[in-house]
Amino acid sequence: MAWNKSWYLHDFILPTTDEEVYEQIWLTEDESTSIHYIEDPLIDIRYLFIHGSKQVEVINEISSYLDIFQREEIFEMIHKAVSPEEYIQGIYHIGVAANHDYDKEIFELFKAVFAHSEPKVRNAAILATSYVGWKQFEEPLKSLSDSDPEKEVQEFAKFTLQSLGARNWETGLNT
Repeated sequence: MAWNKSWYLHDFILPTTDEEVYEQIWLTEDESTSIHYIEDPLIDIRYLFIHGSKQVEVINEISSYLDIFQREEIFEMIHKAVSPEEYIQGIYHIGVAANHDYDKEIFELFKAVFAHSEPKVRNAAILATSYVGWKQFEEPLKSLSDSDPEKEVQEFAKFTLQSLGARNWETGLNT
């Protein structure tokens, strides 16, 4: 598809460990928009990140060519989830699908998953917040770091809270 659209491979990032992402960065012919193809072993998802002035146009072109998840399908993953693994996959998909602009509906899904009975599901939701980065996560992450019944969840929430604060909120990204 990229060749047919005259997009060209601008760069690629090879992982140096099994935990790092593989990324291809494509540019549109006029270089106004970048298409990032990412294979993320941490959450076991392949996804696209589109940035630039022709973002909507490029997304529509890709959607007409590839079978990609629509917003409603991703929400259904959470609403229909039964097993912890289904919740984890659902929240990871929501994390990579959310854009940098706050979305109350997505935030409410995160809050529901933060309250899940399984610690590994709560940890997955905490990890997924780092893909979204909204400042609105500060309060629920603080609550998890202070009062989650599992020490591991508390520590991961505290770490993520500090990381998001330093990387996103203090720099003005996602505020």
